[in-house]
Amino acid sequence: MKTSKKIVIWLVVIVIAGGVGFGGYLYWQMRQGIMEMIAQAQGGMDGPMPLPVDDCTIKDITDFLEFTGTTEAKQDVVVRARVSGYLQEIHFTDGQVVQTNQPLFTIEPEAYRARLDEAAARAQAAQTELQRAKDDLDRVEKAVETGAVSRQDLTRARAAYDTAQAQLLAHEAT
Repeated sequence: MKTSKKIVIWLVVIVIAGGVGFGGYLYWQMRQGIMEMIAQAQGGMDGPMPLPVDDCTIKDITDFLEFTGTTEAKQDVVVRARVSGYLQEIHFTDGQVVQTNQPLFTIEPEAYRARLDEAAARAQAAQTELQRAKDDLDRVEKAVETGAVSRQDLTRARAAYDTAQAQLLAHEAT
């Protein structure tokens, strides 16, 4: 019984060795076939495959170095408008150095022109009211001298004249 086990084991070893040998033979045959196909594709040429070649030229080359990173300004300046409105024009480009008192923006002037015209009209009305108050004061002063009106009317006329003067100054300031 021991002998039959040994025989079976030896038979298995021989079959495995034969299979490995036959597999190696098949691999070698396949490799030879592939090599023949490559040789045929090259047109039967022996040696290395030819490659395209270009003429050498001598010229200056600039080396560039590229890095990733962030930049930050040394100074920040906050620009705020003192008035509101829509921008009509920008008089500088980002990063440009600007001079003192250089205009930076133009705001649409129509709304401001309308307010200026309105203020001028109010100043003109105040000028007219001042002239009327002056004329009334002059008449009341003459009437007081003749006794036609009371001193109280004169005080009222002077107050009206002073008020009209103050209103004119306020409208001119506006």
